[in-house]
Amino acid sequence: MFSKAFCILVVAGLTGFGPILKAHSAPVEAAKSLLDSCPENLKAKISLPFDSPNRTNWHYFPRERDGAPIGDMNEEEKGALRALLGTALSETGLEEVDAVMRLEQVLFDQSQSPGRDPGNYQLVIWGEPAKDKTWGWRFEGHHLSVNVTMDGDETLAVTPTFFGANPATVG
Repeated sequence: MFSKAFCILVVAGLTGFGPILKAHSAPVEAAKSLLDSCPENLKAKISLPFDSPNRTNWHYFPRERDGAPIGDMNEEEKGALRALLGTALSETGLEEVDAVMRLEQVLFDQSQSPGRDPGNYQLVIWGEPAKDKTWGWRFEGHHLSVNVTMDGDETLAVTPTFFGANPATVG
């Protein structure tokens, strides 16, 4: 039987995720920094209870989601979001997030449908980011879902995770 660390490292190597067995303080600090950068109305959209029934309700279809859309964030808040994403994703993983969102812009340009707006990708933080608490976060939109669950000093999961592409080719 494989150890949990081995399984996480194998998954990390196959999916473009970076080292996810790093010190827990980096994600906690990144999440707190992001929340500190947000005005109260945005923070209220981002922060939801860990036991929320929607925490396990993920999907990659365009739809309404919990959380705050990146279209409502200023550049500082978007930078803090990128730092949080960087605690779970490698540079390649971050590039894949950017690529999925660029493809959503192509769909928006073609359709002019508000449901295809790349500003609709949502961030939600479940629970209170702390070294002694169970908490997590999700960044999700059309063809993208990154879900991270933390408990104390241990990364429990970087799953479910989905990166899709539509259109498959551009040009």
